[in-house]
Amino acid sequence: MWNDKLVEWVYDVCSMIAFLLLIAALLVGSILLTTYVAHAHKAPSGMEYDPACCNDRDCAHVTRQKQVPGGVIFYTDLHPDGIDFTYEEIANSKRGKAEFNRKNSTDGLVHVCADNLRTGWDFGEKDAPPSLPAGYYVYCLYLPAGV
Repeated sequence: MWNDKLVEWVYDVCSMIAFLLLIAALLVGSILLTTYVAHAHKAPSGMEYDPACCNDRDCAHVTRQKQVPGGVIFYTDLHPDGIDFTYEEIANSKRGKAEFNRKNSTDGLVHVCADNLRTGWDFGEKDAPPSLPAGYYVYCLYLPAGV
């Protein structure tokens, strides 16, 4: 009889420990997931992109730019076709009908956060509505001070 109560007590203690470990694992997992989702990635220079500007993959520093009449085309590793801006669009933080955030670059480089409209992460090119134009939706443009 005494052994039965001891076995029952040990079983209850082990069940409680297992339950507490499960709760702790869920709590730690939730914290890690929240931290990962809220964290934006960094430029090679170490500059952090605003989480509102990128989806942990949409931002890149400009590796090459080409001056064109009335504007500039920015090229990045993520946007090899180039993203064209008129100087007026840059000054007004508005490209076409869509507004974007103009931010200060802390490393002195130009950075673009954009998603390809036809092959964005929301849908593949086959699923894109035919009315959707080719090009990029710009979330943020990081410019050095004084530009």
